[in-house]
Amino acid sequence: ADQVLFYNQNAWQTSWLELSAQRHEWRPVGDVTQPSADGRVIVPGTAVMFKSASDTAASYVVTGHVRTGAFVRPLDQTHNLLALPWPVDTTPQQLKFDATQGFTSGKNSSVADQIQLYNGDETANAITYAIYWLRQSGTTGIWSPKADASAPDVSATLRLPAHRGFFLKIMPRSGESVWKMPALQP
Repeated sequence: ADQVLFYNQNAWQTSWLELSAQRHEWRPVGDVTQPSADGRVIVPGTAVMFKSASDTAASYVVTGHVRTGAFVRPLDQTHNLLALPWPVDTTPQQLKFDATQGFTSGKNSSVADQIQLYNGDETANAITYAIYWLRQSGTTGIWSPKADASAPDVSATLRLPAHRGFFLKIMPRSGESVWKMPALQP
């Protein structure tokens, strides 16, 4: 069956599509006593992964409203599976992912916040991630690819595609962590 995977506090929560004479609904995996997941609300800024039961390529249509104002999305003190707030490719710089907005920059990738892009979205059967880290530089920090020893600044050039979710791994910090999404700049 097709599956939708939500990521919450370092654990996957999976729902599967049950199609039968009695039911046509999304069901949580693992406990048949749980109610339907049809009414689950996907919080703005949250991504999901979709796993198709078919090997055949398929297209899909996403509908909804486009936010034009700024808003704040709470973050877990670990990995967060996020979606862009707008249906356009966007850079970390445009998203205000920098040290002045509460993100953690560091002298190496193990002590800095990271953006992780799943390579399986671009390459069939890939199970790795392209990792970018917020390197300490100036007041804002700069995003650099972990795999590139020269650590170039990709803050304004790394395009986060509108149709893909991404992981934001944040370093544990005291107090609440949030992503302050800026207002749309047309």
